[in-house]
Amino acid sequence: MAEPQPVAATPVPALAPGEQAPASAKAAATPAQQAMPALSPTTPTAVRARPSGGRAGATSAAAGIRRRLEERRGLPSSAYLSMAAACLAMALLLLAAPGVTARLMFNKHYANPIDAQHTILLRLLGGASFVGAAAAAAIASGSWGGDGERSADLAKLALLGQGLANALTFAYYSNTIHRLNLPAELVVNGACALLPAMDLLSTGRYRGLLSELGRRLAAPPAGAPLLAVAHYTLAVLFPLSGVALFYFPHTALYHFFGYSYGASTFLLSKLAGVVDKALMPVLNLLLKDAADRAALRSRAARLLNTGQLLCALVHIATLLPYMAREGGGWMLPMNLATWVLAFVTSAAGLVVGASGRAGSSGQPSMGQPTLAEPAAKAE
Repeated sequence: MAEPQPVAATPVPALAPGEQAPASAKAAATPAQQAMPALSPTTPTAVRARPSGGRAGATSAAAGIRRRLEERRGLPSSAYLSMAAACLAMALLLLAAPGVTARLMFNKHYANPIDAQHTILLRLLGGASFVGAAAAAAIASGSWGGDGERSADLAKLALLGQGLANALTFAYYSNTIHRLNLPAELVVNGACALLPAMDLLSTGRYRGLLSELGRRLAAPPAGAPLLAVAHYTLAVLFPLSGVALFYFPHTALYHFFGYSYGASTFLLSKLAGVVDKALMPVLNLLLKDAADRAALRSRAARLLNTGQLLCALVHIATLLPYMAREGGGWMLPMNLATWVLAFVTSAAGLVVGASGRAGSSGQPSMGQPTLAEPAAKAE
């Protein structure tokens, strides 16, 4: 038997750099040569950098978790629109029928007969409901301008504080409330506190809110627009009457009306004090910052100014005739002057926002440089 002859490899001519081999040479290459990838001795091999471990990896992981928490969407806007609608309905009810509301709300042993203090304080609380409705609608709008997310978080914190304080106040004065109305009051006010609390906790944006609030309060508007100064002044004045109404209801009512009715009006005094010390200062700080940023044309600023305007109008229309007719105590004209300032300030803010001199949605007004422009142009 004849032995198989070895196949001689076909010599491949040397090629100049960049020159391709002819088709005949490629066809003559052995299968082993064709399967072998072409390597260039001058091409450097890319080396991937290994991620650093240890503390750097843990820090980046923690930063990623915080970023995902902050980017997580909170409650839908429809939840805050529902809260705004409920506050608006409450405002209309208290303004239209304060006497009927007092009879249905209180135990007859604590509000018999219904006094002028009941109807006046219920009307004032109806006006305050306009501010709560405006705050909830502003959160739902999502249009704050500038640092909008943090401003919305502060508005949620204010609504949370108001709802929680109202629920605790109703629980403390449970004997004065009709037994059929007490559960409803606790549920409604508890829900008003639970809604923003769930929103802040689910997104993780509750961190540093109190520090942010303190920073804004500790930053007086030096050289700021006149409206910013007025809103900052209101943010300082409202807590003064709020603390008196909430912590010293007997004394406050005496110096407001010239007399103090009893436990049922103490409850209403505390509810009014919660508005003045928890809700009004925060919202005026937000409006002050909007005036500083020339963002009074934003939807949120217009809503807040409208709510404060309506609330001030209710207070003036209720307290001014009483003061002219009955006189009242020394705290009444001081509180009335605060609400007159609030009315004028919010009316001016709405006019400025509508005139286009305030930037909308964080955009600078005409004549103001943007951040993208060089500093020399800004000067």
